Amino acid sequence: MAVVGRRRRGAAAVFCLTLGLNLAGILAAQAQDDAAPDARRTFLLGNMEFILFHEMAHALIGELGLPVLGREEDAADSLATILMIPDEPDEAMDAAVAAAAEGWFQSYEASGGDTAELAFWDEHGLDPQRAFAIVCLMYGSDPERYQQFADEMGLPPERQETCPNDYALAVLSWNALLEPYATEAAGAGQAVTIQYEEARPEHAHLKEALIDSGLFESVVAGVAQAYRFPEPVSAVLGYCDEPNAFWNPEERTLVLCYELAAYYEELTTARQ
Repeated sequence: MAVVGRRRRGAAAVFCLTLGLNLAGILAAQAQDDAAPDARRTFLLGNMEFILFHEMAHALIGELGLPVLGREEDAADSLATILMIPDEPDEAMDAAVAAAAEGWFQSYEASGGDTAELAFWDEHGLDPQRAFAIVCLMYGSDPERYQQFADEMGLPPERQETCPNDYALAVLSWNALLEPYATEAAGAGQAVTIQYEEARPEHAHLKEALIDSGLFESVVAGVAQAYRFPEPVSAVLGYCDEPNAFWNPEERTLVLCYELAAYYEELTTARQ
């Protein structure tokens, strides 16, 4: 199982974040060339985008000293989901959010779905819980628009009733926390150093896909430019000896591991 979010030792304000994400444009352009966007590419990039936003949420919490009631991992998931949900109808971005939810369902299935092996003590929620939390916030943002999505993902009607309030509360809470730190002008925040480490031959296509998507530049640099981080931050795509992604507070660096991208690519193969 992927260990996304484990950090190692050593649109008020939220919607003022104009990231100019390239993912929607890339998938839309791809759709013009093909009958439909490549489902495997959408699945991979949608999950990578969610993970990058999740880790940048940890960066905001740590660097800005934001208070969090409840588990920090749940808070990071909620911000990642909010920032991915499009304000206007956008099929490509809808597909990316759906891919992030499906990624957690697939991760659970890949683990064998054995409840005896579940880490109930972990700082993260269980994979299906994280998936349904994404579905609930997406549905809650526009119940009419996402009714079919919620039904197809198996979100029960009794849970659907509470999702609009969950979404509104999440947006209100993050806005209250982030508004004091919003930069007054676009590009007024910290500069970001982004490094793509050399990939092994079997992962070269993953490096190319992530570079082409512009996700590091859009998400990491976008967040760092939108809010007043006290120090510059950096991001690295590299090897970690495990499928992982994490915010390193000592080095102020977001690390996304090639192994994690490969893990999600394997999940896409299993889905076929």
